[in-house]
Amino acid sequence: MNKNAAEALGAGVNRGVCIAGKGDVRAWRAIGRFVAQTQTAWAAGWRAKRRESGQARGTAVQPMPARNDGRHRAPVPAHPRTLAAWLRKLAPLLLALPLALPLTCAAQPQDMARYKEVMKDREEILTLLRGTARIEETDFPNAIQFVDEQRGIIYLVTKQNHPAHPAMVTRRLAEENGKPVMKMDSESGGNRAAFQRWLAELAASDKATLEGTQARASAPPPAPPSGGEIEYKTVQQALASLRAKPGAQARRDEEGWITISEQVAGNTVLWTFVPQAHPAYPAGVKRTILERGGSLYIDMRVLCEAQKAACDKLVREFQALNERMRREVGSGGGR
Repeated sequence: MNKNAAEALGAGVNRGVCIAGKGDVRAWRAIGRFVAQTQTAWAAGWRAKRRESGQARGTAVQPMPARNDGRHRAPVPAHPRTLAAWLRKLAPLLLALPLALPLTCAAQPQDMARYKEVMKDREEILTLLRGTARIEETDFPNAIQFVDEQRGIIYLVTKQNHPAHPAMVTRRLAEENGKPVMKMDSESGGNRAAFQRWLAELAASDKATLEGTQARASAPPPAPPSGGEIEYKTVQQALASLRAKPGAQARRDEEGWITISEQVAGNTVLWTFVPQAHPAYPAGVKRTILERGGSLYIDMRVLCEAQKAACDKLVREFQALNERMRREVGSGGGR
């Protein structure tokens, strides 16, 4: 077989079998036509080679026998390696090719003009995206991703080995009816079925991501650390028990405020008892200083036996005091 005939057979069989494997009966006829063309080219080349070989040995080339109508009749090749013998060897391979299509056949473009147009757009977009400083590029096995965080856009551009190549997808995060949605724009010049499958995969992935994000956003925030409830029933009982407690340190100022500090489970606990002249008397305030993740929390519990208005005012005063303490020591939350 000469080189041209071999290339024609290879290209024809590849195109025909790739399409035939997808159910196109006409493609199998195309394979037959390529085989027939190859047989003619092979026979002609073999005859020419045989005549050259005969002349080199000094033997006369036998003229082709004539038909009854005076025209020459094509000789029947007598070489043992006939085309029929080769086809018998190739038949199992040709029959097995459709089974191996997913491994050997790439998706074929259905509109060559559109293919060329999208390929041109692809090169222009790649040049534009790679020339923008704020866009981050990530390389994947069959596509290239570009992320523009400032505008909230994700670009996907296929590589040569992608089934839908050439294709480009732009995804933009938007909001509809108070919920986040992913808007998608696309352009394709390759196989339409492969492109639609790719879009469906991207849509399913975006939906799962957004649903997971919404679930996390709607979950209640973790409760701040707690210093525990006040274990005493009355203010007098709390004051007497704390004064007698080992390790507790009590202090009384000039205005009659009593402060008692102790360590509980590695945390500092401050108790403050109001003087008798205070409107909220008798009352005691328990504050536990907690730290989580580098932030300061103050868990406050109040035991107040005075009128509600006086107790509420005492709570507000200590809340303001706690806020000043947090600003001075560090940022944090809590009650």
